Amino acid sequence: LWNCLHKDDLEAYRDSIETSRRELSLWEIEHRILLPSGQLKWIKARGVPTLYPDGSCVWDTLQIDITDRKLADNELKEKSDFLDKVIDSAALSTWISDENGTAIRANPACLELFGATEDEVIGKYNIFQDDVVEENGFMPEIRKVFREGIPANIVIDYDLSDVGHVDVKNAEHKTINSIFTPIKNAQGKITNVIVQTIDLSDIKRMENE
Repeated sequence: LWNCLHKDDLEAYRDSIETSRRELSLWEIEHRILLPSGQLKWIKARGVPTLYPDGSCVWDTLQIDITDRKLADNELKEKSDFLDKVIDSAALSTWISDENGTAIRANPACLELFGATEDEVIGKYNIFQDDVVEENGFMPEIRKVFREGIPANIVIDYDLSDVGHVDVKNAEHKTINSIFTPIKNAQGKITNVIVQTIDLSDIKRMENE
């Protein structure tokens, strides 16, 4: 086995064995092996140690091939990292809420548009507690997005500093067009809502002039 262990996992493997022997605790580790063919496999190993009077220690082990799961996890992470880069580099203001309306992600364009920082809004701002949206009568449309999966498109005079439940210091008054798109899982349950916003302030100003 030692000859098959991936060189980058040797130290962790030895440390886990030594800890299990010293503490007589359950041994558990995920590690890689290289087969003679050159194929790489991921193994999940678990073992219960037994210490003998002569000081030797033997493990009753179970080893499971988890290569397919690891490959799927890596592929999912790569896709997630790619989507993160797409969102962050997008010029269009984009923020994402959870199923309860709380902001869990906002790209730099969004934070710049609303004059906010991540600390001021992520995990704190909730669309259902937005006084500006409520006062302008758009809350019924927003509820339909989250409850019925019906997209919404609203134009509103907006200032994030007027929203009582968040403390945003640098917000400016804007006229914005926000498009709400519900995201559903495989079971059809709404898990997130993506909100993309266009700044119409300059157009509104020219119309007024």
